[in-house]
Amino acid sequence: MSDNVALIFDSIGGKRPWCIMNPTPTQPRDVIDQMVALRKQFAQLEAQIEALKPAFFDACAAQEVDQFQHQQAVIYRRLTPGRWDYPNDLIEQVEVRSIGRRR
Repeated sequence: MSDNVALIFDSIGGKRPWCIMNPTPTQPRDVIDQMVALRKQFAQLEAQIEALKPAFFDACAAQEVDQFQHQQAVIYRRLTPGRWDYPNDLIEQVEVRSIGRRR
């Protein structure tokens, strides 16, 4: 394989080539083909990340610390705004108020 070609592997064990990418494409069609292939790969990775998030958050919570070291990352626990669970009666009150304001 030449120096100007990078081999991109799929996310299933990295054993099958996804597609061959030329880092400096010269033909418009090559640029389009590469962008389409990368977008497809990106969408598949995003789907895998979203599917893994609940288990990942549970695994992090099981660590019972606010920060821990992984061999490839430092993982921090933080509260994310907008992700709080509010009681149903409070949510209903807010919805009723917002409907009343719209009238």
